[in-house]
Amino acid sequence: MTEPEFDADGDITEATHAYIREFRGSAREWLEFCRSCWSRNYGNFLIWSELGELKARLSTCGWSSNELVVIAMKENVVMWAMTWESSHRGGHYQFSIKDKVA
Repeated sequence: MTEPEFDADGDITEATHAYIREFRGSAREWLEFCRSCWSRNYGNFLIWSELGELKARLSTCGWSSNELVVIAMKENVVMWAMTWESSHRGGHYQFSIKDKVA
């Protein structure tokens, strides 16, 4: 899959959910794909480099479409464990990837 698929409500399809859950590329590619699934109506998904690390900050703002992406991300236990840094009340998540892992 090169681009995410969405249903009539703008939510990711089961195929896209499965792709995120079973993703086997690099951590950087995984985060980039997840960002392409993100609804920008509410919340944000920022990725940047800082001191030799790739950083990502997600905010769902409770938007159900974005919550579905996070659920799929959490189900990819390997990628989540490699990249997750912290979660905060209100649907905020931070990720970090060392350059050698990205």
